[in-house]
Amino acid sequence: KKFPSDRTFVSLQCKQSVMELHHSDYSGSVPVKSTPGHETEWQDVTALPCGLQSDQIEVSYLYLAVQKGHNAIVSGKVAKLGPQVNTKRPWPCRDKFTPFHMYSVDHVYTPLHIASQYDQEEVARTLIQYGADVNLKDSQGNSALVYAIQNNNAKFVQLLLASGADVNTTCRTDTALDIASRGGFAEVVELLLEHGAEVRSAEPFNLSPLHFMSGAGRADICDRLLLKGAGVNEQSLHGQTPLHCATDNRHHTTMRVLLERGADLDVRDHRGLGALHLAAQNGDTDAVMILISAGAKFSKDNDGLDPLGTAASLGHHGVVRIMMAARAECLPDNAGLGPLHHAVESQSYTTVKLLLEAGLDVDLRDGAGRTPLHLAARRTSSAILNLLLKSGADVNRPDDRGWTALHYAVDTRNPHHVELLLKSGGDVRVRCNEGWTTLDRIQARLLPGREISGGDRLEVLSWPFDACAHEIFKHITKVKCANTHACQDLFGEIPRSSVYIEYEKICAREFQKMSETRFQNTSVCVAELLNEDINILARYSQNYDIQCVIEEERFQEHFPVYGAILASRFAAGLHRRSLLDRSLEVFLRLTTRLPVLSVECYYAILSHLQDKELTKLLFME
Repeated sequence: KKFPSDRTFVSLQCKQSVMELHHSDYSGSVPVKSTPGHETEWQDVTALPCGLQSDQIEVSYLYLAVQKGHNAIVSGKVAKLGPQVNTKRPWPCRDKFTPFHMYSVDHVYTPLHIASQYDQEEVARTLIQYGADVNLKDSQGNSALVYAIQNNNAKFVQLLLASGADVNTTCRTDTALDIASRGGFAEVVELLLEHGAEVRSAEPFNLSPLHFMSGAGRADICDRLLLKGAGVNEQSLHGQTPLHCATDNRHHTTMRVLLERGADLDVRDHRGLGALHLAAQNGDTDAVMILISAGAKFSKDNDGLDPLGTAASLGHHGVVRIMMAARAECLPDNAGLGPLHHAVESQSYTTVKLLLEAGLDVDLRDGAGRTPLHLAARRTSSAILNLLLKSGADVNRPDDRGWTALHYAVDTRNPHHVELLLKSGGDVRVRCNEGWTTLDRIQARLLPGREISGGDRLEVLSWPFDACAHEIFKHITKVKCANTHACQDLFGEIPRSSVYIEYEKICAREFQKMSETRFQNTSVCVAELLNEDINILARYSQNYDIQCVIEEERFQEHFPVYGAILASRFAAGLHRRSLLDRSLEVFLRLTTRLPVLSVECYYAILSHLQDKELTKLLFME
């Protein structure tokens, strides 16, 4: 039977045409074209013989009509079927299923389930009018209400609830409220609460609706959930509270609501993270201020990292500034790494500068004996390395393996760091616990198979060019020409190539010039700054004439070879002087009952203390 060209047709004799639209099942009898405006064709289709029982034909067509939203057809079919409106659809076909068939091997469902799945609200209203059971569940445990919630269809949810749907219906272990809150469907959540939904959850991870709404930032709904008895400090399977969820998602208003309702600031999750840790991780300064103002503690996580260390490790200098102003303790983690170590590792110059200005120990050692300078030497930021050196970091302090910062710079093949460390007083003669120097390390790298002896004469003439070795040989040449005893045992290791012979002449001429040049209005010659004791340099740093000359841009132009070393030495003297001055103020306040001595005497006493000891004195008050 064939219909006019503008109307749908289905013919058992035209199976290929049918398959072009939708594949048929094994019987070849399922009509598949159903669009609004073709109700007449539909009636014709239902009259075709198809090899199924009459009730199966009616149910099959009803399901397809429901899906497509043919309310007129649904009304007629439902009136004819009567009680079968609540019949769950079976799967009589044995093979050749396609996604287009309405038969499902996964779900056994009623027409109302289909209407709910496909948002056919008017069809659902008709089905309910004819007695469809709104609480019947399919084979997966889903009621029509569950499908409506999953579709975030508030009008459909309202229809079902008004028709007697169970507001606390469950799907497996989830309640209707769990499903709505997990999806962030705020309007649906409000409807469920209005109809008396239970706020407690049986969700497998123990994430309650309050957790989900806190994470979604719906402060108004959170307040309603709390008023209905939701647990403000209820923890999930992983230990998270609603405050964790709100903080981690930067919902500040929700955080305030939870805190006003009694949220515990210091509850920690399974990793030991409190809300303040999460705010620090996110670099969320507003959240940090809210939590600190509410009295949050700077507790450690399972790795021993406190919120300050967390912020420093991620380079969140805004958070670090707030925490330092709140007088956060600068505690090391389980590996002995302090906030300054973490800031150096994050390569955040601003964070490192903030912590140094706050007086953190620049030479704090971690569990492996490494200082922040060791970590900076193996990283890429020369600015941070220079900042640590200017702040008084001990350039030659070894770690537990005997490695200095210079060893790390050589090991990472960073000639710029090698040059900077040498200009700041790095000693190329230091041997690690294995007995090798930085030059030994370079030799082993350049000449594979040769053991590091630590005592043999280096075969430098056979070396390929190495940028780090080049900086070291230049430095030894500078020291040799400065008439000092440092590195004297290495003078013979300088390659006798034309490059270094010429460089030695340049160094000698410049040193002679430095020896003949005195700072204005002083008896101090420029060359003296190379070898003077740090306390003498601290005294020189008080001289305005010396300071002005060294800080001039032209100074290093006048002394291109030694200028950077001189500036570094003077900067170390300035740092030492600052420590001495601040320590003197503290010392005088702590020794009010002792005999009064001259300021010079006090300076003489304090000059015997190392920078680390002076720093400790500053925090004794």
